[in-house]
Amino acid sequence: MSRTASASGTTSSPDAGQPATGLDLALVAARGWPALTTERLGGWLLQAADGFTNRCNSVVPAGEPGVPLDQALELVRDFYAGHGLPALIQVVGGTPLEAELRARGWSVRGSGKDNATAAKLRVAPLREFLARAGTPAVDVEVTSELDADWLALYGRTTTPAAARHVLASPEQVALARIGMEVGLGLAGIGRGVVTGSWLGIAAIEVAPPHRRRGFARAVMSALGQWGRDRGASWAYLQVGSGNTAALALYDRLGFRTDHEYRYYTPPS
Repeated sequence: MSRTASASGTTSSPDAGQPATGLDLALVAARGWPALTTERLGGWLLQAADGFTNRCNSVVPAGEPGVPLDQALELVRDFYAGHGLPALIQVVGGTPLEAELRARGWSVRGSGKDNATAAKLRVAPLREFLARAGTPAVDVEVTSELDADWLALYGRTTTPAAARHVLASPEQVALARIGMEVGLGLAGIGRGVVTGSWLGIAAIEVAPPHRRRGFARAVMSALGQWGRDRGASWAYLQVGSGNTAALALYDRLGFRTDHEYRYYTPPS
């Protein structure tokens, strides 16, 4: 049987005390961004959510699939065809699975609003992150309410039922917002989710007229405090490798790259 990436596949050494790394951490992130439908194929997690983000419409190959690789890839194709979606596999860069897929003609598919060909999963000890972030400079409301204004600023509303499930269904989820005057929408938003000892941070968006005013940092700080109060000790986030502005902010807040990953899709 062809071997796939191990559950510890990673591109950097984890810090002492880091609870998970590589594909184990990818599974944590999958639980925090839950698909509508999941199916297990050995150690692989197959996910579908009406196409709402590649993150929960792709396979997390955390371990062996339990069948020969070519058979596993056919089963992956069948699963996604059954959901009317392209077959996608999240692949940690530099792992054996990446070479196996390339040899079979699979290619990288862009992801996110900027259609990035690679993404980074970045981590930071929550205490260090909060020390660097400081106290929010503006009022940030943190609730579990997902409303039309929040979704409008997030900007991915073509599959509203899937979006609401993914964004708001976890038991410990926070939807942060920086408000404006009534009727003028929101200036900034963000989402946090606690899964065990991890706080996942996502959907950081600031309306164009309000950028470069520290609003993203303020939202992240508020989410960090919320996560700390619910027992999290580490934070993770996922970001396109070409998003230089976001990467610079995350650097300043103490985040480092645990691993880089790409979405691979089969030849037509």
